[in-house]
Amino acid sequence: MHTDYAANSKCELIVPWFCDLFAIEKEKRIRGWRPEPDNGLRYFDTAIAAKHLKCPVYIEAGLGDYTCPPSGITALYNNVKSPKKIDFIQGRTHSYIPPVKDVFTLEKE
Repeated sequence: MHTDYAANSKCELIVPWFCDLFAIEKEKRIRGWRPEPDNGLRYFDTAIAAKHLKCPVYIEAGLGDYTCPPSGITALYNNVKSPKKIDFIQGRTHSYIPPVKDVFTLEKE
């Protein structure tokens, strides 16, 4: 019996780290809590790895997060080729979620 695991899979990324590491230098984006760019880190960059996802993806980003900046998380979202949704939460930092949330959503099937 063959089970189609991909049909039952999904990926939920809540303020993912290590997104678009090389944009720090290339695009002059805010550093956040990221290491210095180095070629070996390309293997761990979640924005690069996102190209390989085949299941539906949900991402959450805080618009006030300086640890995992929303600019890098947006790069991750843009690299996903499968159905995807991202919620940007105004006032959310890395560890704080406001009690009343203003949420801005992008979604693509």
